[in-house]
Amino acid sequence: MNPNISTAFYLSAQDISTCDKYYILYWEARYLYGSMILNPTKIRRQNVDFKLVLHDNLTMKELGANPEQQIKLSFRRTRNSLTGYVIVSKVKNTSSPLIPYHHV
Repeated sequence: MNPNISTAFYLSAQDISTCDKYYILYWEARYLYGSMILNPTKIRRQNVDFKLVLHDNLTMKELGANPEQQIKLSFRRTRNSLTGYVIVSKVKNTSSPLIPYHHV
């Protein structure tokens, strides 16, 4: 497996071509934190388990303490895999509400 799948927030076109799922969402930290109360290592979404990978020195403690913090999540799963990865990163500019959605 290409290591970018489990480490890079954004994927190249070549990396995306190996995925059957790849999309980016923007959430408030409260939504992610609430989703992970039962299992802090993964998120279940669309019947797929995504292993959590925190970027930008994010911690569960920070997410819990800052429920309104904007975060971005990059979901991906390679073809023929039962599980995927979700890379979680801080949003650098939070001057306006974020609603973008990108799905491949």
